[in-house]
Amino acid sequence: MSKTARVYELITCLVLAIYSLVMIAYARLNPVTAKVRGMKSYTFPVGVYALMLGICIILIIKNLVNEVRIKKVFSTLTLHERRQLRAEEKEQYVFEPLDRRVIITTALIIAYAAAWNLVGFSLATMAFVTVTAKVLRPATKLETCILVAIATTILIHVVFVKLFAISLPEPLLSAILS
Repeated sequence: MSKTARVYELITCLVLAIYSLVMIAYARLNPVTAKVRGMKSYTFPVGVYALMLGICIILIIKNLVNEVRIKKVFSTLTLHERRQLRAEEKEQYVFEPLDRRVIITTALIIAYAAAWNLVGFSLATMAFVTVTAKVLRPATKLETCILVAIATTILIHVVFVKLFAISLPEPLLSAILS
């Protein structure tokens, strides 16, 4: 695995571990009883977060041990040997900066989450999918991105609103229709 992938895996595991700890603490501090006798409503999610936390801890330890081992190997290489490494071999020792598409996509995800309460799920999803598709594949025609966004929004709406009866925020649509 390349050094860049290891660094991002470590960052992801740390973020997920912190998130799991926060969610476990939240569930413990805000107990709510469920309809099932003897079971609190957070019992299952706490189990899932505990499992996720355990996996993250294992991956963090594995990642750190692997990093120490690789640094030890790299430090034993002479300057001449380092220059002789093939591109594939250099990947495991050299960190590559983030592709700008990763940063843009991360910003789009944050904007998408914020847009739900402003324009609603449907418009936010269509805009998010359209822009993300164009950022990740600039050669794709805008019309294709828009069609994919419409299809994605309809599919999510059918599955979550119609099938699972989950209410999604639609403040703009509610304001127009009322």
